Amino acid sequence: MKQLYSIIVAWSAVVTCFGQIAIDRPIVLTGTIETQRQVLGLPPLLNSTAANTAEVEQKGIHRYAVAVGGTVWQVDLPALAGAPAAGTQIMLSTVDNASMGPVQLLVNGLGPYDIIWFPGAPLLQEDVPAIPVLSLVFDGTAFQVLNGKPRSRRECPAGTVAVNEQFCMEIAERDTTSWFTAAQTCIAANMRLCTWGEWHNGCNKATQLGIQNTVGNWEWTNDTANEDCCVRIIGYSSCAQSGPWGVNNTPQYFRCCFTR
Repeated sequence: MKQLYSIIVAWSAVVTCFGQIAIDRPIVLTGTIETQRQVLGLPPLLNSTAANTAEVEQKGIHRYAVAVGGTVWQVDLPALAGAPAAGTQIMLSTVDNASMGPVQLLVNGLGPYDIIWFPGAPLLQEDVPAIPVLSLVFDGTAFQVLNGKPRSRRECPAGTVAVNEQFCMEIAERDTTSWFTAAQTCIAANMRLCTWGEWHNGCNKATQLGIQNTVGNWEWTNDTANEDCCVRIIGYSSCAQSGPWGVNNTPQYFRCCFTR
C-alpha cells in the first residue's frame, strides 16, 4: 500500500508540473469514458497561447472588443497572436462619432484592414449608429460585416408616389398596348406591372395621393385569371371592377409599380 500511495503522489506531481509549463506537442486524451477525456480546472485566460475554457468560447469574450477612433478603428485582442488569419471572427461595439466615410480597422496595431459589406461596398461611419454590435469575419484581405444594417425603404422613382411602406405606383397611366409589351416596359423602367391588390389600394387613395385616371379605362395588372392566356384588367367604372381578359385581345392602358 505504501508503494502504491507513493506512485499516486508522484503522478499527481507530474500532472501539476505540466500544467505550469508550455507544451509544444498535441495533447491526446485516451480515457475509456468521456469523463476521463476532459481537461478540467483551466483558468479563463484570454492570451493567445492559452487553452480556452468552454465558458470563454461560449461567451465569445476572447473575440470581443470596443472600437476606438474615427474612421480608422483600433482594437486590442490579446487572444489574437499576430495578423488575423482568414476566417477570424471578431465582435465590435461601435462608438458613434462625427466622422464620415469608409471605415478601416487596426487589430493589435496591424493593418489597417478595410471593413466592407461585400467587395466594392465599404462600411461607412454614418452606417454605424444603426448597428450597436458588429460581427466581422476576415476574408484574408478585409473584414466583412456579417450581421448587416437594418433594411431601409427605397425611395420612389420619379413619376411615382408611395401608396404605403411597401410599394410605389405611377401617378399617370401609360398609353394602350399589349399585356406583354406593358410588362416589358415596366421591367425596362426597373419596375413591374401592379398587382390587382396594389392597383385597388392605389385607386382608393387616388384623390389623396394625386394618382390620375384610375377610373374610366381598363388597365392591365400582373395577376392571372383562372383561364389560360388571360390576365386581370381593372378600373373601368370603379376601383373594384375587374375581370379576365385575353393577353392577345384589345390593347389596354397600364401603369407600373415599384417595390420599396
